[in-house]
Amino acid sequence: MKLNDENIRFVDQWLRFSGIEYVDVRYELVDHLVTEYEQSTQQVSIEVFVKDRLKWCRSAAKDKERAMHWGIQKGLLKRFLALFKEWKILLPLLTYLLCIFFSKDLFSVRTVRFLLVAPVFLTIIAFMYQSYVKRFNKKSREQLLAAMKLGNLFALPHVFLSIFYFPSIWSVDNMRLIDNFYFMAPCILFMTLINIAAILEYREHYQRIVKEYEIIRNALA
Repeated sequence: MKLNDENIRFVDQWLRFSGIEYVDVRYELVDHLVTEYEQSTQQVSIEVFVKDRLKWCRSAAKDKERAMHWGIQKGLLKRFLALFKEWKILLPLLTYLLCIFFSKDLFSVRTVRFLLVAPVFLTIIAFMYQSYVKRFNKKSREQLLAAMKLGNLFALPHVFLSIFYFPSIWSVDNMRLIDNFYFMAPCILFMTLINIAAILEYREHYQRIVKEYEIIRNALA
């Protein structure tokens, strides 16, 4: 049985009133339910059909949320690993660290520390700036699961930053690890690259989500 636009809007509204708030999740569920109903041979109304599928819809919505979360984090790690092959990014960072290594005796300990951590904090600032410039308005954040999950993209780099910070304040042979270049250089390289990966992932996901949101709004209008 072919459904009209009014039937489709009913399915969307029913899902929303049933607790499935995010429009991008509802869009996929509506598409699935409409297709299933139109191919079904059951002689029941659309109202009865969707109510019978409530348990499945809620389960599918939770699966979608988990899949989206881990998909974003997996994409971040994949992008991070790919950066080790990007010499236009890797080579300047390695050159910068080597310059600090060969000139560290010319500076105070505090200055060397600052120079070492500068790339990490610069990339954090760049991510925050991009998140501000390319940000979703309040309505979009409330309606889109993808927008909400994208806002948590920098959570993984923050975890690694914490892991890096606590060992850096330990002392070995009366020397703090933060003053040990051989410990700090790999940590700084690692953190800078994962921050750059987060910036690139955010930009790509943002553009895709904006386009998809327009499609969804038009489809469910």
